[in-house]
Amino acid sequence: MGQREDKEKIKDRIEKLRAEIDRHRYLYHVLDQPEISDEIYDSLMEELRQLEERFPEFDSPASPTKRIGGAPLKKFEKVRHRNKQWSFDDVFDFEELKKWEEKTLRLITKTKILNSEQTPNKSQTANSFLEYACELKIDGLKIVLTYEKGILIQAATRGDGVIGENVTENVKTIQSIPLKLNYPMNLTVVGEIWLSKEELERLNEERKRKGEPIFANTRNAAAGSIRQLDPKIAASRKLDSFIYDIDYNYIGEKRQAISGVKENILLPQTQIEELNLLEKLGFKVNQNYKLCKGVGEIENFYQQWIDKRKKEKYEIDGVVIKINAISIQNALGYTGKAPRWGVAYKFPAERVTTQIENISVQIGRTGVLTPVAHFKPTRVAGSLVSRATLHNEDEIRKKDIHIGDTVVIQKAGDVIPEVVEVLKNLRSGEEKIWRMPKKCPVCGGEVRKQKTGDTRHAGTSAAHYCFNPNCFAIEVRKIIHFVSKKGFNIEGLGEKIVEQLVNEGLIANAADIFNLKKGDLKPLERFAEKSADNLIQAIEKSKEVYLKNFLFALGIRYVGEETAILIEKMIKEKVLNSEEFEINGLKYIRENFSKIKKEDWETIKGIGEKSAKSLFSWFKEKKNLEMLIKMEKAGVKIKLSPMAKANQSKLAGKNFVLTGELKQWTRDEAKDIIRKMGGKVSSSVSRQTDYLLVGENPGSKYEKAKELGVKIIGEKAFIALIKIEK
Repeated sequence: MGQREDKEKIKDRIEKLRAEIDRHRYLYHVLDQPEISDEIYDSLMEELRQLEERFPEFDSPASPTKRIGGAPLKKFEKVRHRNKQWSFDDVFDFEELKKWEEKTLRLITKTKILNSEQTPNKSQTANSFLEYACELKIDGLKIVLTYEKGILIQAATRGDGVIGENVTENVKTIQSIPLKLNYPMNLTVVGEIWLSKEELERLNEERKRKGEPIFANTRNAAAGSIRQLDPKIAASRKLDSFIYDIDYNYIGEKRQAISGVKENILLPQTQIEELNLLEKLGFKVNQNYKLCKGVGEIENFYQQWIDKRKKEKYEIDGVVIKINAISIQNALGYTGKAPRWGVAYKFPAERVTTQIENISVQIGRTGVLTPVAHFKPTRVAGSLVSRATLHNEDEIRKKDIHIGDTVVIQKAGDVIPEVVEVLKNLRSGEEKIWRMPKKCPVCGGEVRKQKTGDTRHAGTSAAHYCFNPNCFAIEVRKIIHFVSKKGFNIEGLGEKIVEQLVNEGLIANAADIFNLKKGDLKPLERFAEKSADNLIQAIEKSKEVYLKNFLFALGIRYVGEETAILIEKMIKEKVLNSEEFEINGLKYIRENFSKIKKEDWETIKGIGEKSAKSLFSWFKEKKNLEMLIKMEKAGVKIKLSPMAKANQSKLAGKNFVLTGELKQWTRDEAKDIIRKMGGKVSSSVSRQTDYLLVGENPGSKYEKAKELGVKIIGEKAFIALIKIEK
């Protein structure tokens, strides 16, 4: 073009490019419905950039080219919010939620907030028609956006609720936030800036390579990104947003009017209408909201999202509950620190802080001493806990844990919590170093580490052991293991009852259980007529047991569920048929297993040196054989578990390892499916593992599988593999 080029045509072209680019930005980053490729989008952006450079008179602060490229700041300036930015009070369970609603309903009734239009039937109570807007609580960074005549003029962090920081240049880099609204209005909106889980993983990998500290979670990463002085760094981190509230930019009562709009836009009367208006203006609104009547419906919505939240690409830490009617919100107002018309119903925390009050030791069935931290009851992952495993003394030294320390604990599923780290900056100097006792706290026996391996691989265990074979605590743990679900599965014979029976001298080992009589139990505390009857019936029922459960119950060291299954399989294939075994099973085990050498055990595929050595030693020991004779005389019978033919199965001969929390099945159910279809289940990942089946909250096995190149599958892929439904 020359000197006489038509400026009006240039201006029109620039405006059309801006509108088209912004339309495609909205389709891609807000609706997730792209119509053009990235290359076409980049080409349109490049044309616009060149035109703006050649014709600066047509510059606009709302141009898409203004999202990236601002000069680095020296510091963030402080800005005062037009309206105070509140935080919601928290509730953590259904009872607290009900109390909040009761309190709110009393206030509504007391202050006569409701008018005749809202309560057409005078006999109605407030809770019979009160509605709530329930929205997901995104775990990100709160942002306050101000628009004048539809143009973004300021973005500020929440700060202390009164004063925040001006982060406008960084927020402009977020593609889901409009620089220009669909209507030229003056208003302030509030929302959340967030970072996806996938982007966090990418960022942390990059930071590891550079030797930089990694971000602990997506919220920290989002906050760190939005506070970068160089907008180009913020732009590189793929931040996103959800907007959820209109906070009108005038001094006075909130939600009075929408200023600067000639079009007939109706003022929202409810929170749901407000979310719809935000969408209409061009903001990205989280679509997972729901209108609920009463706390029962709220609880259903909340429980659904406890399970579903892990599937979203952003972190969710609860549900925000707001009275839907804006007139009631305005009438209820605020306390000194939070709205009266809303509350945040937090999801169970998986990591919390607490203070260690003491450290004790727990003695296992193999004699291992496990240090356990004790603290005040603390809510984590939905339940109150008061102790956490510290594993062993080496782990305590490695994490530098002292009695009195403030620590971070975590809990996944039903597993006992563990200490993740110590917050050393909170130490007072009064904390005490803990050491493993030299004597067993139960029996006074010698405590020391155990030698491991053969002469070529000699070493010592990380754990300490009680070396008194007659230790009361060890025998109790053995019996508890014996009666557990994977063993004899004797219902009603829990830890406290076992301790009581041993204390009273009624049982000295597991075999004594089968000789208990109702008369032995009735005089004991906790045992009425009915409970004594129930336990005796449960014991009688347990006398018929599968061989794999029987072997597991014996508690032989290094002989767990999988090894027991391998031995049962060997019996099925090479020794007896099922009918013969059920008649003479216990006698056969007693007479024949005692003759099997260590080397012979190792010939069974899947049984290693440690397991073989333990099996050989256990069946050579006189007191163990006497216990088997006692069980045989008491009427215990062993049978072989049924096994489906699985030669044609895709799983036949495949090695599986499981990690994380499964939704379709329990771990045991999934293992049974694998075994019935001819597959094998192992407890640890190795190069021989064919599949790692992964549920939610996977552990270290997941990283190990990635490192070794093991195929990792989720539940959907597993279902496709086995072609069955639960």
